[in-house]
Amino acid sequence: MFGFVPQLLKTLKMKFVRGVSFFMLVQTGLGVFLWILYGIPLGYPIIYFANGITSIIVCLVILSYFRYPSNSTYDDLKEAGT
Repeated sequence: MFGFVPQLLKTLKMKFVRGVSFFMLVQTGLGVFLWILYGIPLGYPIIYFANGITSIIVCLVILSYFRYPSNSTYDDLKEAGT
């Protein structure tokens, strides 16, 4: 459930997403969304609440993927002063 929190914190701290696979994030987001759809008709709140939290975190990582550069190294960013 909180597996992407360290990645999100690192991305926000370093302001770059080098090494983060966009397709992995999309696949994880899709899987979490399908778990939510599975949990709602069953009426198990733990399934859709836990996966809802995970989907929010994954969405934040995806948004940071578009906000911060992914093809620069940390040294390049440091030299540029960003």
